[in-house]
Amino acid sequence: MKDLIIDEIYEARRQILEECDNDLDRFIEKLKTADRESPRKHVNLEEVRERAKISKSPRRES
Repeated sequence: MKDLIIDEIYEARRQILEECDNDLDRFIEKLKTADRESPRKHVNLEEVRERAKISKSPRRES
């Protein structure tokens, strides 16, 4: 059974590698640059877990 999402990811990777003349170092640098320039926020699992602990801890009354 084909997975269309995986196929799309593989095709995008193939195209980017082709743009980089199949040079893996250039490919990785291109991805890192795109990541740095992206306005999207990354999710950090440790931060999420820490926030979950804080929100579950009992609040102190002032």
